[in-house]
Amino acid sequence: MESGPESRQDLSATTVRIHLDSSWMEYQPKPIKMTSKLTKIRMMTFNVWFDDFALRQRAVELCRLIKEVSPDVICLQEVTLPFLNMLKMASCFREGAVISDIEGSTLNGYGVVIISNNPDLIPERFTICRFPSMMGRKLLAAYFNVQGKRVAVGCVHLESLDSAKIRQTQLKISNEELSSSSDSSFLMGDFNFDDKRNFHIDVTPLENDMMRETLKGWIDTWEHLKPTEDGKTFDSVENKMLTPWHKHERMRYDRIMFHSEDWAAQHIDLAGVEPFTQLPGRDGKVLPVVVSDHFGLVAEYSVKSPIPSDSGGKCQLDQVKSESSSSSSCALM
Repeated sequence: MESGPESRQDLSATTVRIHLDSSWMEYQPKPIKMTSKLTKIRMMTFNVWFDDFALRQRAVELCRLIKEVSPDVICLQEVTLPFLNMLKMASCFREGAVISDIEGSTLNGYGVVIISNNPDLIPERFTICRFPSMMGRKLLAAYFNVQGKRVAVGCVHLESLDSAKIRQTQLKISNEELSSSSDSSFLMGDFNFDDKRNFHIDVTPLENDMMRETLKGWIDTWEHLKPTEDGKTFDSVENKMLTPWHKHERMRYDRIMFHSEDWAAQHIDLAGVEPFTQLPGRDGKVLPVVVSDHFGLVAEYSVKSPIPSDSGGKCQLDQVKSESSSSSSCALM
């Protein structure tokens, strides 16, 4: 499939929902006149694994982790409809959270979802750009008004396996889509290639070096902040839950990239590393259970030159609420 204007669509109230009074309500993304006054943004990306092994337990643990970490933007990959249904019933999201697809109509079996999780970070727009792909892969993007500038957040699950050329095309499209319509761009998700080896070890050039050319000017947050640490997000040595499926595979598949003169990376860590229970696997052997076959990533960024705030304690959710409240929604931040 060719990627272009004809393969790009805006998501509307048909799929988008906002979390108000403990319910998900229809929401039509629209321009937000009030700029967000946030000076720090915390991002989470997680490939949550489409497999049905310990599905309910893993979904519950992800929700617990979201409450603990309190990310402002959450990008998920390999989301299935059963997993999505469990997420939307959970109590881990803040008042004013906005989800890109509540019914799973964009998933096509499994897919990508973005959730903004801060009452002062309401998306003005969600778009889907369909990649050239044999696997139905796409770029899902959310656009925000922060500190008087437009911030784009892209969520991807790039082509799997021996597909380096297709992945580079998908990255090129992501760069063009996000950079052309924003002042600062973030791109995160499962990139499906390691930073130190290729799918075929004897093939050159290194795909990670190809990405540096495709995403010129972009910063790999892990490489930038923790250059001496491996940061493997798919790790059959550390993640014993993988044993029945993968005997030995250690890869840094997942990344958070950013391109910005306004934001600086402060922290990045792996997420969902610790087992939270044990359950019998398909062969009957007891396995330690973690959130996913991938570890997630959580990163925090700070704005370099914050603008003065004159919003009087109000936040973006106050602008979009249909009825006024006696207390400011920002109190929930």
